[in-house]
Amino acid sequence: MLDAGQVLKDLDALWRTTGKHEGAGVLRACAMTMLVVTGEETDSGDAAETLAALTREHPSRLVLLRQSAALSRPEARANVQCWMPFGGRQQICSEQIEMESPALGELLPAVRGVLVADLPVVLWCRDLTLAAGAEMRELAALAGKVIVDTAGLRDAAEAWPLLDRLRAGRAAVADLAWTRITRWRETVQQAFRSPACREKLRALERVELRWAGEGTPTTVTYLAGWLRWLAPRAAVQLACIDPRMPSRGMGRIRELRLASPDFDVRLRRPEGVGVAIEIEGLAARVLFPRLDAAALLREELGVFGPDEHYEQALTRSRPS
Repeated sequence: MLDAGQVLKDLDALWRTTGKHEGAGVLRACAMTMLVVTGEETDSGDAAETLAALTREHPSRLVLLRQSAALSRPEARANVQCWMPFGGRQQICSEQIEMESPALGELLPAVRGVLVADLPVVLWCRDLTLAAGAEMRELAALAGKVIVDTAGLRDAAEAWPLLDRLRAGRAAVADLAWTRITRWRETVQQAFRSPACREKLRALERVELRWAGEGTPTTVTYLAGWLRWLAPRAAVQLACIDPRMPSRGMGRIRELRLASPDFDVRLRRPEGVGVAIEIEGLAARVLFPRLDAAALLREELGVFGPDEHYEQALTRSRPS
């Protein structure tokens, strides 16, 4: 069993060494504990790069937990990561602890021992198989917020049991699939920002949502649920228009149309970063950049507590 006390001693020794090398030019920063769970099918190195970028805005004690059947016993190591803000003279440093074990349950006592007292705890589970496991319930009980990403699932029906299991705990649950549709929601709100257009929004009769790839992705169901809240009188029609699955990193939503007898808004997104917007004969084009995991997490960590808009969309996106 891992000794949390020894891990923290190793971390303190690293801080002393860093301080000797850098003198007074080191700031030890920590705003939360972030637990990151990965499995053998996920790349822990990729997670480390993502978190290194993220901690510049959200300095944290990062605890990277990896389940690996190749190990015979749990292992742990500590590290300190530093960076110099542009134009600054003092390095900002955060902590990283890596723990590996054949089973996540063996890491729980050590995880409890390395949490930073009196600071928030966020749990990001990158492996949906592990997120559905019994051991995740105990890890989630340590956190105030649990983050998953169901966008990679072929069909939203696969996501509901997992989300129900996570939402049964005390932590607020966030899905990066919801975060991925922020630009769609913002664009719709911009199209109806004037008072006259808001009146037309309430009178919408039909919403059409089209996507690529077989199955119905959670991004589509979330956007449909949000639109049902935004335009409660409209009939929502969903359809797959291309059975081919888009390349990795490319969203599956292809077209959104909001229509009434005297008003028509259409958003079309071919493969790429551009979205064509047509409003009553006028055309424009905006960019929907591909967002990496760091950008999605950065946006999600800016939401404190439960996200009411997500909760409303989730409720309205579930099958009756």
